[in-house]
Amino acid sequence: MAQISKRAIEKNIEESISDLFLRGIAELEDQSETAFFFQDLLSSTERINISKRLAVAFMLRKGYEQRVIANILKVSTPTVWRMNQKLKEKGSGVRMFFNKLEKDRRWGEFLGRLEANIDHASVSYSVGKKR
Repeated sequence: MAQISKRAIEKNIEESISDLFLRGIAELEDQSETAFFFQDLLSSTERINISKRLAVAFMLRKGYEQRVIANILKVSTPTVWRMNQKLKEKGSGVRMFFNKLEKDRRWGEFLGRLEANIDHASVSYSVGKKR
């Protein structure tokens, strides 16, 4: 988990930085600009962590069992539980994200392939699991 400095900045400065960050992202014109931005901004570990969180949210949205999600994505069950809690308490931003993506035909094709792989891994996990 990323560390945050114990030396807090003033609230108005923090809000200005956050606003600038979000406005900057909204101004990126396409996927390649967005990719360049996040490659420069985030470490590979941070990019993987964000991607895994989105995958956890996606799998929860599709109704997969939390232990199956943890096993397939190689995350801890508390990580899956925390994401589940966030989605229950808030979650409208993640739902909006997925709703926008689901309108794209390529996303639907990708989801079909992803779900086939998840289902295969889920079966493998269930078969290999000790009872």
